[in-house]
Amino acid sequence: MRRSKNTLKTEVRIFGSAGLIWLAIGLMICLGHEEISEVRRSQAWFVALAALSIVDFFVLRMLIQAVLRNFTASSDQKREFSRPIALWGIFKAVCLGLFLIVLLKGQKIPLLGLSLGVGTLGAVPLLGGVLWSYCELKRAVRNA
Repeated sequence: MRRSKNTLKTEVRIFGSAGLIWLAIGLMICLGHEEISEVRRSQAWFVALAALSIVDFFVLRMLIQAVLRNFTASSDQKREFSRPIALWGIFKAVCLGLFLIVLLKGQKIPLLGLSLGVGTLGAVPLLGGVLWSYCELKRAVRNA
């Protein structure tokens, strides 16, 4: 169990760093490519959608962890592990519902803010994976 908490802390740190890097890049892009009147709106929508995406990633990670724990549990423990699966599943459905509402009702969202915010779904896992690979390689070299 101790290893799981350390792994979660490391993953949150690495992918949180990737999210902050993407946030800084996106805010700078908004500054450079929008008209002055639209910059704040575009940045606000970008930050909101990026935050929703990052929360969605965390919920997905916790849901997958709960499902995998349920697979490896004994038959007596399966009932105990089904509650976290239901809880994280509900949170995941809420995140997807919020995305759906934003995309269907947000006709007045600046295109750049919308594109960068939804682009978080691709950019953060990619950048986080690169950072994670670098950290794992560095740790393997240090332990060798």
